[in-house]
Amino acid sequence: MLKNLFQIMSLRERFLLTVFIWVCLLVWGGSVMRAMKDFRTEFYSTGKKLEMQQVLIGNRETIEIGLQNQLQRLDPQKTYNSSQLVGKLDSFGRNANLRFDTNTPNTQEGDIFNIHTVRIRVRQAGIGDLIDFDNQIKNAAPYLGLERVKLTANKSDPRLLNAQFVISSFELKENSL
Repeated sequence: MLKNLFQIMSLRERFLLTVFIWVCLLVWGGSVMRAMKDFRTEFYSTGKKLEMQQVLIGNRETIEIGLQNQLQRLDPQKTYNSSQLVGKLDSFGRNANLRFDTNTPNTQEGDIFNIHTVRIRVRQAGIGDLIDFDNQIKNAAPYLGLERVKLTANKSDPRLLNAQFVISSFELKENSL
């Protein structure tokens, strides 16, 4: 039946039908090739992830011992929640004789710890006062960390600086240990 239908068609119709069938086959073949490529990529990626997980599982005791050693160095009572962080930075700023504004802390919650980040803007400060503030933050390590500092000269008095500090701390959750 299809053979009879094909023979009834003119040469031009046969040619167009043949081209149409080939185009359909090429499009279908291309999509099959893409699917096979995606499958192969995912297959190898999954294999690499499984290998990495096997290495981690094989080193479980070593990792747990390292974790316990690190946790012994950290005292959950010395970590800061967001309000304690603002209070501590306020104390540091006053000790360094700075005029400053503190933003509301941003908090990223995690299973084991929360990370709190605060931005402090200092106006018209001497370089010595800023260094003193920085040293106080460094002395509070590893519980506080300085992420970023931006210094600009004060336009009204170039001997003074305006500064912007981004400081982060972590709050270790006691119930997760």
